[in-house]
Amino acid sequence: MMKHRRPGEDFRVSSVDWQLDSVARHVQGGFDPVPRSEVLRRFFVFIEFLQHHNMTTRTIASSIEDVTDTIEFRNSDLTDAGFEFVAKYHGKWLNRLWKSRGTEDDRAVLNKWLKAHHEPREPKPKK
Repeated sequence: MMKHRRPGEDFRVSSVDWQLDSVARHVQGGFDPVPRSEVLRRFFVFIEFLQHHNMTTRTIASSIEDVTDTIEFRNSDLTDAGFEFVAKYHGKWLNRLWKSRGTEDDRAVLNKWLKAHHEPREPKPKK
């Protein structure tokens, strides 16, 4: 059973363009700038991870060269498992942009989240 209710209609989950816009707004708010190349790299790392773990319904990007400002992924691009993972972790992933220490660090974070995602959780005691 899915924890998050999956909408029936298709919608854009994320895109490089949206992420670049978010960076620009953060910079206006006082955050350090993030190079466009870093946004593109991290978008690919996230998509590559989803694809590698069979959480997508199609190949969104085969290489970093496929990642442009207009690339996006949609609800229909995700399997149910992918939808669950993205619903739980994509916001955290985006918030880690300024903490990223490179591809291997990013992959380690994603693998840690995947492991936690698959571990059974103890039910919270009722009060």
